[in-house]
Amino acid sequence: MQLGGFAKNSLIDYPGKISSVIFFKGCNYRCPYCHNKELVFGPGPIAPTTTQNTNSVDESFVLSFLEKRKKFVDGVVLSGGEPTLTRSLMRICQSIKSMGFLVKIDTNGSHPDVLEHLLYNDLIDYIAMDFKTSPDRYPRYISKKFDPDALTKSIQLIMHSTVNYEFRTTCVQPIVDTSAIHNMLPYIEGARRFVLQKFVYSSKILDPDFFVDHKGTNDEDLAVYQELILPWVKECIIRK
Repeated sequence: MQLGGFAKNSLIDYPGKISSVIFFKGCNYRCPYCHNKELVFGPGPIAPTTTQNTNSVDESFVLSFLEKRKKFVDGVVLSGGEPTLTRSLMRICQSIKSMGFLVKIDTNGSHPDVLEHLLYNDLIDYIAMDFKTSPDRYPRYISKKFDPDALTKSIQLIMHSTVNYEFRTTCVQPIVDTSAIHNMLPYIEGARRFVLQKFVYSSKILDPDFFVDHKGTNDEDLAVYQELILPWVKECIIRK
């Protein structure tokens, strides 16, 4: 299959590991602050892999590269876009795992059935799920077709699994504020790790016009959110 992009080396995408990152095309959400707008609608690429000017990345190239990098890379991150929309995701995971790599998936949690299948078959070792905001705000800011039951099921699947995981929220007002955080807390009570991500503006974001009237979150706000979350989870960190 044709992938959206590929980063050969990363020190930040898999906590504590050296990783390569595979980016999948397409996403069912439209977060205004998304930095990967080239992938949301499918065309790619976002990272060069060869000297050719191509609109996609060949799967065979990626797997061939990984086969040669076993001694230098710990894991592979599946990102996007939204990886769980990809029909061949399980096959790709099997190929990567067969080489001996750890596998991390970045997901928005909209397809718990896919996560359940991957967990059941021991095909993922780390899950990073974006918990965007209070569920009642998803239809307005994230997706009009938002399924709250899918979100809840994904959270429960992840929290009851044996793999490492984190929930993470990119903090942009008014999508996220103290009221939203309060409403999110019952969903993640007892979670191992919650990550608050500071939004950094870029001309490449999906919806620059959104930030004419709205803004990101400052360090003081992040500290307030962290204080609210800490009693509910085992660890809450701020990632800038």
